[in-house]
This record gives sequence, structure tokens and C-alpha cells, in this order.
Amino acid sequence: MSYRLRPSSLADQAGIHQVYRAAARQGGGLLRREDEITDAYIRHNLENSLRIGISLVAEAEDGLILAEIHAWPSETRQLGHCLTNLTLAVDPAAQGRGIGRALLAHLIAAAKANPNSVLSNSIAARIIGGRSISISLWASFSRGG
Repeated sequence: MSYRLRPSSLADQAGIHQVYRAAARQGGGLLRREDEITDAYIRHNLENSLRIGISLVAEAEDGLILAEIHAWPSETRQLGHCLTNLTLAVDPAAQGRGIGRALLAHLIAAAKANPNSVLSNSIAARIIGGRSISISLWASFSRGG
């Protein structure tokens, strides 16, 4: 199954919602439980990331959303140049194909294209099988001066 990466839109809300619920149902990845993945939660993420951040989806040839990643700047004035609130979800049926890695690489490239942004996030990931890992990500991009 091939896929393409593209910017998200509000029209993707239902597909993104399905991905997040499936990922939460699987357990061991998202920090939210399935019952916490609501339309309002997905809409909030989409609206913020589309308005002031970055949101990308991986879409199958048939239009099915396979994965989503988003981030937007901190609302704290001193950290407003930092993209935070980062979440990446991949449908369990599409995991293991490099889709999450590709989305993260595209998000970093998009952040690098903005000379005033810094992507700063601690990503906590739980791996199925009981292992836990924590990845600290700090990619600083030229801010001039």
C-alpha cells in the first residue's frame, strides 16, 4: 500500500479521529486513552496547528488517512518561537512501514523552512511489549544574529 504525505485540512478531521482512536485502542503509544479522543480534541489540534503551526497527514491511495503529526508554537510569550504540542499517531494497521519517521522528517523540514522557529519537544513513547523509551528532540534552526 503506497501513501503520500500532505498538509492536513479541516476536511481530514474524521480520518484523523479514526487514526487516533485506533492508536489509543492499541495502547502503549499515545498518552490519551481511546475515550479521551473526542471530536473536540481532534478539532482543537487541527485548528491550532493549521492556524499557527504545522499539521501533516499520510494518506493512502484510496484517501484513507494512515497517520497524522502536528505541532504549534507555545502560547508562552518567551517560548513562542518553539513548536510544541507535538503529537504523532499512526494507525496500527499502517505501523512498521516508516510512515511515522517520514512524517517527523517532513515536520522538521517544514520547521526549518521558518527561520524564526525552534522545534523543541520531549517525546515520551511507550513501546508495546513493556519497554519504554524517551526521546529528547531539540532541533535549533537559524534565527539570525
